[in-house]
Amino acid sequence: MQAGPVAYNRRTYRYVIAAAVLLILVLGFAYAATYSGIGSTSVNATSRGTGGAGPTQTSTPTDGSSASSTQGAPSSTSTSSSSSTSSSTSTSTSVSTSTPTSSSSVSVSGDWLTYHGSNSRDGYDATTSNFTSPTVEWKTAVDGDVYAEPLSFNGSVFVVTENDTVYSISVATGIVNWSFQAGTAANSTQPPYACNGGEPTIAPLIGITSTPVIDPSTSTIYVVALNSGVAFNLFAINTSTGQVRWSSPVGANGFVFTYQEQRAALTLANGLVYVAFSDYSWACGPAYGWMMGLSATGNGTQYSYQITNTSEADIWETEGASVGASGFVYIVTGNSYYNTTYNYADSVLEFTPQLSLVSYFAPSDWAYLGPADLDQGTTGATLLPGNLVFSIGKAGVGYLLNSTDLGGIGGQLASLSVCSTGAWGATAYANGVIYIPCADGIHAVSVNTGPHPSLTSLWNNTFGFSGPPIVAGGAVLALNIYSGALYALNPLTGAVISDVSLVPVNSVAHFTTPSIGGGLILFAGNDSVYGLNP
Repeated sequence: MQAGPVAYNRRTYRYVIAAAVLLILVLGFAYAATYSGIGSTSVNATSRGTGGAGPTQTSTPTDGSSASSTQGAPSSTSTSSSSSTSSSTSTSTSVSTSTPTSSSSVSVSGDWLTYHGSNSRDGYDATTSNFTSPTVEWKTAVDGDVYAEPLSFNGSVFVVTENDTVYSISVATGIVNWSFQAGTAANSTQPPYACNGGEPTIAPLIGITSTPVIDPSTSTIYVVALNSGVAFNLFAINTSTGQVRWSSPVGANGFVFTYQEQRAALTLANGLVYVAFSDYSWACGPAYGWMMGLSATGNGTQYSYQITNTSEADIWETEGASVGASGFVYIVTGNSYYNTTYNYADSVLEFTPQLSLVSYFAPSDWAYLGPADLDQGTTGATLLPGNLVFSIGKAGVGYLLNSTDLGGIGGQLASLSVCSTGAWGATAYANGVIYIPCADGIHAVSVNTGPHPSLTSLWNNTFGFSGPPIVAGGAVLALNIYSGALYALNPLTGAVISDVSLVPVNSVAHFTTPSIGGGLILFAGNDSVYGLNP
């Protein structure tokens, strides 16, 4: 079997980055760090979290050989880009009328700025009061299906739809503050999205699928919209007014937007907005996994990385890129239909802020996973304390990795068979326990972050096919994808604290996940947004 490629030389990388940082300092430019890793952050290539830079990567491919330079993968590219300003105005609307069901007051406090609340993607909120019996405070209709997680900032909930619409909704009342139409969504029931008697699972419109991200320092929400017949476009929108600050097309040489899906959440870090791409569930043309980094100001260098130049290895996990304290970027890829040559599919990948590959991990049975359609990339890379990364996919095996050196093929620190039904969407982590959404409910796994990291199963609540969980208000919150009920589970035992039926049976989009804002549980199902009081 041909040896898999190995990673970028860390020692060389550190020297290059040190020189670059010195040049940046001379020019007087510095990135601004923001709350919980959201927004622009400084890049320190020689300090990786709490564990330092780690040794030079010498991952061992399947034939036992090793090397210190990346082989067999496309290199990252960078291009100069500029944005266009827009005079488009937000459209005030009263189409979404709220329906309060209780008269209790709502505390407008606490923000949820990115998918699962932080760039580590842990989905943990420690500020909300304990939930006892959540009830619907308000329900607001929107103009299309919602696949993204609701975000909250400064007293407002932000929701995006497949009709290419961005909404700002009052977290206290459920009344729409403003809405913005980001173009015309694509009709996925027609070519070039539908072909040979099939079409994508997202239908009839594909507009804004991914979870946006908010920069609180500039009061800007970043959204990527598919504009029919045009391109994917990144919009920077004023969170207070709905006015577009600027917009910019998203793409790269060799990128064909009509074949690519943008499901993965956006990530804001290192002065860049990271955008990941995959193919659709029904592919009408060649598509690949892509990572792109666009300037958060709309002007500057755009970076891109094509995962493989053979087929797929796409990034369709909903949480998008995770980013550590030192600015390094982690994503997880799905299948590629290859035979004997490893090509970064079904892998956890680590990049520099400028999207050069640093290290990678693939399960030792990577050659089996692809043909068996057992994507590793059904969930993303959750960053844990102690320089650890957790990843689990369709095969249901959880892997604990070293974030400073992901380990190459079969190089995990620990592994555990969690659920034979596979894990889907995104995990959550709180107080030493990782909560995993499987087709047979939520599994809780203890993580030993000491000198000898390990994983231990704790409990499994078999309430049904679970959406991605979060941990807040003293509970693990997750949706039963089929029944439409939101469950609150005891984090220590898995016992049901409460369950609330929200949407019709068998109508919820895959990977639907709640969030927290203003003391409420926030949830978007189909074409409605809910605020639940504890």
